[in-house]
Amino acid sequence: MNYTLIVLASGLSRRFGSNKLLSDLYGMPLIGYTLKNLKGSHADEKIIVFSKSNYYNTEDYKIIINDRPDLGISYSIRLAIDFVKNGLAVFTLADMPFVPGFIIDDFVEKMNFNNKGLGMFFSGELYSPPSAFSRKYFNQIMNLRGDAGGKKIIMENKNDALFYPVEPNVLYDIDTIEDLRKIYNK
Repeated sequence: MNYTLIVLASGLSRRFGSNKLLSDLYGMPLIGYTLKNLKGSHADEKIIVFSKSNYYNTEDYKIIINDRPDLGISYSIRLAIDFVKNGLAVFTLADMPFVPGFIIDDFVEKMNFNNKGLGMFFSGELYSPPSAFSRKYFNQIMNLRGDAGGKKIIMENKNDALFYPVEPNVLYDIDTIEDLRKIYNK
């Protein structure tokens, strides 16, 4: 499919208290579990942005090292955009382990069918990555700073956006040790 899948994996895990991406989830590191679920994606290219402390060996992705994770998620987004060769970048987060690749493919197909340049997943009142940006929005992405992600761009251009409904568990995000524990208590 004609899109680039970008996994953002260079956060500092401040709320978690240790490197959450290497924490165990069902017998493997969280990052490994996330990448396993994304394997079904038919993206033309796959990119992952790591910090030096979050590096995890993967053969399926072009690896970009973010040497300044302290500059926030926007810096990782800008680093990745420079490597996108096709016309659509789809971003997801490494700490969202329940996003399957086939759902991202369906999301992209629906964006193309509806001729939308932007997209974002949602469940109820929660609007969240994965999110997608066509090339015409790359300049706006390059202006992001700090912990600002692309949600603002999408919300300012709702007429050109597809909001893709998913079950709440797809958007589950692990920010704290308690978030990880809740998975096992369900």
